[in-house]
Amino acid sequence: MKRAQERHELLETLQTLSSSGSSHEERLKLVAKLFQSNLNIIEDCMLQVTHVCITQPHPEIQQHLSSFLHWLAGNSLMLALKLSWTIDAITDFFISSGMSDQIKKIHDRIETVAINQDRQLPAPWDRLVLAGAGRRAHAAPLTREDRPDADVVMRKEQRLKLYNDERAFVSFLTDLSNQLRFFPDRSKRKVELRKRLAEVNEHLASLRLVHPLCRSNDHVRWIVHIAVEECTVFSSRERAPYLIRYEVVVDDTATLADPSQSRLRQKDGSFKVSSASQDVYVPGADMDDSSSSSGEEAAGGSRSRSRSSRAGAAPPNEALQSAFGESAEERHARIRRESPWGAHPNWSMNSMIVKAGDDLRQEELALQLIYMFDRVWSEAGLTCRAHPYVALPTSSDSGLLEWWRTPTPWMELKRPVASRPSINSM
Repeated sequence: MKRAQERHELLETLQTLSSSGSSHEERLKLVAKLFQSNLNIIEDCMLQVTHVCITQPHPEIQQHLSSFLHWLAGNSLMLALKLSWTIDAITDFFISSGMSDQIKKIHDRIETVAINQDRQLPAPWDRLVLAGAGRRAHAAPLTREDRPDADVVMRKEQRLKLYNDERAFVSFLTDLSNQLRFFPDRSKRKVELRKRLAEVNEHLASLRLVHPLCRSNDHVRWIVHIAVEECTVFSSRERAPYLIRYEVVVDDTATLADPSQSRLRQKDGSFKVSSASQDVYVPGADMDDSSSSSGEEAAGGSRSRSRSSRAGAAPPNEALQSAFGESAEERHARIRRESPWGAHPNWSMNSMIVKAGDDLRQEELALQLIYMFDRVWSEAGLTCRAHPYVALPTSSDSGLLEWWRTPTPWMELKRPVASRPSINSM
């Protein structure tokens, strides 16, 4: 209930800021209110926040709102990435509206404040916000990092690399989706997709990449290997959206607000077996049974337990598997067994859909409406629920979509009945 109320207040503040009836003093108060807003709620409404801050017609207020956007980027590296992608998605429109210089100034400074983690509130908001009751409890302190200068520089370098690597990776993925649609033979699309992703795998060790469909307060999910053979292109005549699956190491020592705080990943890019250990994980090497078992329990499931349960279980019904395909749990277990990263205690998997040739801002807005429907139903005491997935526009005609794991994939349900086994064969 509180989250829904905060979301409503933020949207109301943005609407009033963009209206022409507000006085200068009222707008200043609204800007101060933005600085006091919950970062998690702002992250939910990044599309609206960015639009209002950029389109503000009053020069002084617009300057304050630009400072607000940069302050957001300084508070969280993930917020900085999402802000940069959101601006990429609206740049073409604002350039055609004669606002190219304004957009460029905002965009160029995002990287700088994100790398430096510049959380300092700009004047006069430092006095107004810190004195108010609206100061967020989860926001990072404004004091200078109490670390040696060499450590501060190293962490800045790590944030710079992650910021640039992540943007380049997402750009590569969306460009690939756009290129695949020019293959008239759809079977060749999948071959080309896997070929290009295999090339990326060869360089992953030197890159710092994270699962992009996460929130700032989520634990870091470092991408360590793309499951190339599990990636596929969806059937589409005009576009070539595809599903990408990759293995990740879940880092419970850092959040996406600042992944450089990780105590699991070392500065050379390698991973420790655990944050409490000094042992470096070597992909493909056998791990000590005791450390592996305890780590897997912490991650949510032990592979030794899975092996024993499979040993005592009856063979799966081949007809059922032919009809409905491999379950997500079975796929993950299979990939983990075969992967050089599978023995890491914090191993997991993530998936997403990469789509080019479509404006995902429309989908993002529709999903926000679905979220509001769900809140209305919940507050009314109804039992029906709707859970919107994540849509992240990264340009005006491309973006990323959350992939929902379902017992029976939609593409399987659409298969012709004639191609399915009969009930008698089961």
